[in-house]
Amino acid sequence: PKAPSVARLKPAAAPQQEMLQRTRLDGETCDTVGGLRYCVSSVLEPQYGFTYRPKNLVDTDLKTAWVEGKTGHGEGESLVVELNGQRTVTAIQVMNGYHKNERLFLANSRVHLAELQFSNGDMRQISLADAPGLQTIDVGRQEATWVRFTIRSVYAGDKYKDTAITEFRVVTAN
Repeated sequence: PKAPSVARLKPAAAPQQEMLQRTRLDGETCDTVGGLRYCVSSVLEPQYGFTYRPKNLVDTDLKTAWVEGKTGHGEGESLVVELNGQRTVTAIQVMNGYHKNERLFLANSRVHLAELQFSNGDMRQISLADAPGLQTIDVGRQEATWVRFTIRSVYAGDKYKDTAITEFRVVTAN
């Protein structure tokens, strides 16, 4: 199965000055996909022939996911999407949890509450449903060069403490 496709962003011609500098974390892992840079605060070590890198967030493959790699359930772990220039962000789309199959969805932790931060300084707390499928969070019109998503609480998995996100998209008007 494939995740729903989302319109791809085209890199902006030239990055513009952002209001807030993005804090880079020690040990963060980054992948560039489609001209955008996806960075995460930690990554679970490869297991069973699978890797859990940030590029999995945008590959439309339900068998892959970003899985944070810290001890505990992942509260405080984050992902950042650098938009390669100023964009008008209108929504965030998330496939919460590990969508490979129902057993793994329930076995791994899923995001309950998260904090969205935009380079323009706007911050807001969002709540995700404990359900498979695509969830869209409307954010109005945020002029931003990057977006940070930080896990604040989780729905605990029934086997693993690791928190997984299968897909993550930043939807823009331009």
